[in-house]
Amino acid sequence: MGLIEKLFTVLGVDEQGLVDMRELVMGVEMFKDSPVEHKVKTFFALAEEKNISVEGIYRILKVSVVIESDQLRLKRILLSIFKVLGGHCLDKWAVYQQGIKNQVFLNLFKDAVNSVTNVDKLIENDLEDPCFHAICSS
Repeated sequence: MGLIEKLFTVLGVDEQGLVDMRELVMGVEMFKDSPVEHKVKTFFALAEEKNISVEGIYRILKVSVVIESDQLRLKRILLSIFKVLGGHCLDKWAVYQQGIKNQVFLNLFKDAVNSVTNVDKLIENDLEDPCFHAICSS
């Protein structure tokens, strides 16, 4: 299965059969073999504004963190970063620098990457299963 098929399987599509551009970029980044810090940097680059709010960056980052309890942890971490930096609307790269110093923050994304990798392996295994092909060909 090629990367495009994997992305559409993992990300899904909206009611019009489309994938959001940010989700597509994040999906490609999740599959890339790169350090987690690079992945997070790519996610921050998706924020079009130079200065971001907690809600603004949270909306972008939560797409890559699928488990709801991890999304809540992500929001708490972002709130604490904004509190440390002392602002409501901050330079996204200052927030990024503070975030990659936080091991819990990085671990959330490492776990998300592992989840995507595990889903990818499950999909590959299903596609290699002779029963899958028998079902699909009938």
